[in-house]
Amino acid sequence: MLQYKGLMIILDGVGDRPIPAFGNRTPLEHSSTPNMDQLLTSGQCSLVDPLLPGLPVGTHTGTSLLLGLPVAEAIRLSRGPVEAAGIGLSSQPGDLLLRCNFATLSRHSGGFDILDRRAGHIQAGTDELAAALGNLDLGNGITAILHPATQHRAVLKLTGQIFSSRITDTDSGHRYESLGLRHCEAFDPMDGVAVITAGAINRFTEQAFEILDNHPVNNQRRKENKLVATSVS
Repeated sequence: MLQYKGLMIILDGVGDRPIPAFGNRTPLEHSSTPNMDQLLTSGQCSLVDPLLPGLPVGTHTGTSLLLGLPVAEAIRLSRGPVEAAGIGLSSQPGDLLLRCNFATLSRHSGGFDILDRRAGHIQAGTDELAAALGNLDLGNGITAILHPATQHRAVLKLTGQIFSSRITDTDSGHRYESLGLRHCEAFDPMDGVAVITAGAINRFTEQAFEILDNHPVNNQRRKENKLVATSVS
């Protein structure tokens, strides 16, 4: 049987928005892209709404839809298990897998300020940093293990309890970095499992900061005037 092979290039988020300094052109329109231009002139161009017209989707949802995953399955995907699968991380039923970033945080009396959500896109030293956060005891029989992925990315695995995914994110997002790191909270304060899960994540953030703040990798980065990875978000 004749088989056709192709290469799918997904430039996630490259569209961007018009910039006044670029004459109201987008960064892509402003850039010199001869190789992309050649590919496009010899192929086909179109606009695609992966899920619904005008509705932006996350990387994991959009990519899975482009690769042919049924909508009903794609919208149930969570980033933690997807990232874990990408690094070959195994898990057991009941484990909680969370996609997270090494981040540059500073402590204040009420919590943490976010200095950089990706720790300067750190690459070297993440294996050592993650190893320092292996098998942390978070109480209530919960153990946390951090697994490094690519660059600033990582997967946090929690084991030892029944967990809930009905919890809030700790990352404020790039638009709201000034608000600092958010406390993880249960969607429903009457949901005991979600409350325990959120509490474990908050304790992990605290422990991670205590361990990583003066880690040798970070001390060396300070000497090199690089952003340090003092926790995860």
